[in-house]
Amino acid sequence: MNNLDRDKIIKALVTIFGIILLVTVAAKILFKTGDTLDIYAENNPEVAYATPIPTETPTPTPEATPKPTKAPEPSKATNSNGTPLLSNGATIEGRFEPHDGFYCELISDKFTDHYDPNHYMFLHVYYYDFDQNVKDGELICEAKDAERFLNTFYAFYEAKYSIRKIVLLSSYNYDEESANADGNTYINSEGVLVMPTASPSVSSSDLTDE
Repeated sequence: MNNLDRDKIIKALVTIFGIILLVTVAAKILFKTGDTLDIYAENNPEVAYATPIPTETPTPTPEATPKPTKAPEPSKATNSNGTPLLSNGATIEGRFEPHDGFYCELISDKFTDHYDPNHYMFLHVYYYDFDQNVKDGELICEAKDAERFLNTFYAFYEAKYSIRKIVLLSSYNYDEESANADGNTYINSEGVLVMPTASPSVSSSDLTDE
């Protein structure tokens, strides 16, 4: 084989190699631009299968609920209608009688010039006088203290404590000094039980209004 034939063969091989190279490059370009979704997903999994980040929905600000206006509370001594109350809050609309003969009720009109009918009650009790005779006693006190005083005088009655007398202060024209001088037991304007004379067996602690 002469040199001329060798050169022709080499040129032919180079030409063939160049053609193959061009075809290969062209095929890659064509297939790359014409990838299907499946091929694209297979070649780009980090993009195709990425989980989309949800958009955060703003939380609405709750509207402030207006607080109801609190109605003023009625007086502790009366209900909303002005009816006197006992210490436990029970309404006295008639007679309250925790013990037989020991009761309280609304004061009559003849006492309203001196006592507020919405805050004071008439009390009826029994007691033993110095001759150990059972007598009727009458007092007036604040409604909130009525039940407590009824229980106090009932305890005196059960123990047969001797008391000189228990009459209304109106009998002395509401003069407490005159009531004291007469030995009368009463409840003064400050709600304190005053007993000028009683059985010698009654100590000062027994006469407390607590």
